[in-house]
Amino acid sequence: MEQKLKFANIYRNCKSQFCEMVKGIWCDNTYSGQQESYNKEISKIIDGLFAPENAVPLVQCMDPYQSMDPLKEQEAYMLVNGLWEKINKDKTTKYIPYEHQFRSWQVLRNGYVQKNGKDLVKSIVVTTGTGSGKTECFMLPLVADLMDKWKKNKKNGVKAIFLYPLNALMEDQKIRLQKLLDGTDLHFAVYNGNLPDDYPNDSEPGALQKKERLEKEHKTFPNILETRTLMRSKKPDILLTNPSMLEYMLLRNKDKVLFEDADLSWIVIDETHTFTGAGAAELALLMKRVMIAFGTSPDNVRFATSSATIGDKDDKGSELKLRQFISDISGQDIKQVEIIDSDRSVNVINPASEKVKELSKRLAQNDFMRLDEIIPDEGLNIEQRLEILDELCRNTGNGNGLKAKVHFFFHSPNKGLKIELSQIHQDVGTFVIHTEVPLEEDHHKPYLDLVRCKCCGEYLAMGCKGKESDTYRAITHVDNDIFDDSARDVMNPLFFGLLRKDNEIDGNLAIKIKDDGNYDNVAYNESGWNVVVNTSRVCPYCGEPLTQVNKQNSRSQDESDGDIDNKKIKTFRLSSNHVSRFITPTLLDSLQDNSDKYPNAPHKGQQFISFVDSRQAAARFTLDANLNQEELWIQSRVFHLLNQNKILSDNYREIKNDIDEITCTIAIKDHEVRELQKNRDPRTFDLLDEIATLREKKARLEEKIPSIPKGYLSWKEIFDELYKDPMSDKFCFQFSNKSEGSEELDSDTNTVSPETKKKYICSAMVDLFARRPLSGASAENIGLFTSYYK
Repeated sequence: MEQKLKFANIYRNCKSQFCEMVKGIWCDNTYSGQQESYNKEISKIIDGLFAPENAVPLVQCMDPYQSMDPLKEQEAYMLVNGLWEKINKDKTTKYIPYEHQFRSWQVLRNGYVQKNGKDLVKSIVVTTGTGSGKTECFMLPLVADLMDKWKKNKKNGVKAIFLYPLNALMEDQKIRLQKLLDGTDLHFAVYNGNLPDDYPNDSEPGALQKKERLEKEHKTFPNILETRTLMRSKKPDILLTNPSMLEYMLLRNKDKVLFEDADLSWIVIDETHTFTGAGAAELALLMKRVMIAFGTSPDNVRFATSSATIGDKDDKGSELKLRQFISDISGQDIKQVEIIDSDRSVNVINPASEKVKELSKRLAQNDFMRLDEIIPDEGLNIEQRLEILDELCRNTGNGNGLKAKVHFFFHSPNKGLKIELSQIHQDVGTFVIHTEVPLEEDHHKPYLDLVRCKCCGEYLAMGCKGKESDTYRAITHVDNDIFDDSARDVMNPLFFGLLRKDNEIDGNLAIKIKDDGNYDNVAYNESGWNVVVNTSRVCPYCGEPLTQVNKQNSRSQDESDGDIDNKKIKTFRLSSNHVSRFITPTLLDSLQDNSDKYPNAPHKGQQFISFVDSRQAAARFTLDANLNQEELWIQSRVFHLLNQNKILSDNYREIKNDIDEITCTIAIKDHEVRELQKNRDPRTFDLLDEIATLREKKARLEEKIPSIPKGYLSWKEIFDELYKDPMSDKFCFQFSNKSEGSEELDSDTNTVSPETKKKYICSAMVDLFARRPLSGASAENIGLFTSYYK
């Protein structure tokens, strides 16, 4: 099968998109030669900023994992009570379990460890890669165990808890779980904020719609308890939830019934490695409280966890650390924790070349390798290496290519661009720009933030006053959130620039830079560029105040340090969110076309899923990404409408010119007719026929005049066009309140109401068109179209 996605193309296109977008934001209009020089320097930096040569991609083996010994198939199927055949019965190709799945089943069904004369159950942590069937490692033996328990004691009650960090992951497991539980008397519930209390009363708003939705849920998943009332009365055997809801369950009085008649013997924790620091400590304490609430001990509960591989799988130290980590979270003895890993099964049958055969073996042995280890040729850049990798992965007529996945890394410039005041390009009058603080002997010198005054467009260095007079220091940036590009601590700000001569701006002082953040005041040197500091918190070039009074501080501007005015200062910092938003459309457009399945959806029906350790950051990114898509949709729609109007307008002018020419010709011929009539000239009749023909032609042209003979759109015309565009329904639904009984949705059709849609389009238009930002990638700044205001 031919490789459809080209690694080099994805890398090249993402890098190109990043560079174009950042140049549009950082290197917009210039008003002086000095600004133009800065823009040229920044443009060069941007080209190497996105994916520097030290951000080498990782190549992962995608050969399948080793299958278990076929001679032990029957033993494996008996361990899980025939559930493997049950979930694979509809598949045309017969699959036998992987070796790591079989080992997981053995441990979770029959694994015990002796301690003080007691048999303690064993737990597992699965560290195989994506798509390796980790879910089947624990879900099949878990359900098989609950089926055995049901035969002995036909009583429902919480026996297993699945903990997931995201609600979306729970939804994904419902289908698998239902397939396993089909035909049994075991129940499961998904306990999160979306679980309704009960079936609605007929008098409630949207009751019919809610009832139908719940009935459909129950029909699709017969073993689910679809409301909280049902969950508390019938009691689920398996409870899918998240750590926050599990905390609430321990505190809520009405949830007490869930601990009655319970026999908690399983806890599944997905993506355990995402719990770090305080989060891991909180999870460990939560597990202790769960054991107390259910009246059991960690020794009697099998923990099934999954985690990213930590370090080298052959390194005993890394293995011990991982086992200790799971032990600390679960409360179990470290001897109870077993790591389940596996090797790849290298398929070197009919390789495309000997090199493919050799690399397949090496990659399977290591699982991950750096791109420059696979293609070590010196002198090649990342893009060239990826082109070679694409060729190695290509299936030819003679054989199979390398099976690999590439993990790309990009650099998020969330620390901005830096300058050191003594480093100057004297020929053009600019500071030397750095992308990071150099780690060499000059590191003790302060490296300041490069910023730009939005009022005059000049580039400045921004720092702070030092502890002593006539000293300065760099700004302290808060680096605990790579998704936030605004966190910084600016006390007593100072602004530095380069001037040829004194421009008499209040607070400007020509200075000489010394070591360790010191400077001396000097007279202006008219023969070169002067480093100038402004101590009045204004732009050294135009004198515009660049700070604003801190509203939380009652002191006056003179007494207060003030906050940096982001409306007047452009910083050169981009968060991870920004970079992801730039490259996401490119990634989506590189994927399979699903527009037949999802008509009118952006990017051929593809969706982008982001996994972030911080829930807040993930939510913020999702909102930003949707807003960005909304902005692109409205801007492109207006741009195309304006183009259509321009065509109409140009067509009108062409027709109008023809009409004017005919009108002029008719006037001339009318004059000739009058002259000929005076002399009773017979040619009068021929001219009258010509005039009649011209009048008919003019009438036909006048009928062709377009109905909108103009090159602009009114607010009402834009609104009408957006309202009838099918995309408006999709975007409006995305941003609407979709909770039970929401007035923003039509209860009968589960679509946005007309009134909600009107409000949405108006608010989106206000956001994009009712203001003119000083900088940024707005439609006006990037040259698409201009807004006019009365």
